[in-house]
Amino acid sequence: MLPHQSLLIFLFPFIDMKEELNQTLVLELFRTEGFIVLNKKAIKILGLIPAVILGSYLERYSYFLKNNPENDGWFFSVHQQMLEELNIGITVLRKAKNELIEKGIIKTELRGVPSKEWISIDLVH
Repeated sequence: MLPHQSLLIFLFPFIDMKEELNQTLVLELFRTEGFIVLNKKAIKILGLIPAVILGSYLERYSYFLKNNPENDGWFFSVHQQMLEELNIGITVLRKAKNELIEKGIIKTELRGVPSKEWISIDLVH
């Protein structure tokens, strides 16, 4: 086994590592939903965790803008899903989200029954 294969087996246990890197592995490594885009300037200004949260929100914003344009840029985010995707605790998420709200970067409101938290990003802030 090559040194990089143990990490690959950890990250992608469903791929048969007896074969050479195949199309499935390459696609899995480079598909966009596996990454959050982080801007170094955003990290410097906001801090690492708020920048990660914002990157995750921007991913959801982009998805909703494409698939649900009638929402005028608003999208919903489920805390549990974000906690699992980012491997962070609820306190960390709430603190980072509150920092983004205080800086005027995002707005939130509860909508629907059962209520979901909807978020709007001020892209020109």
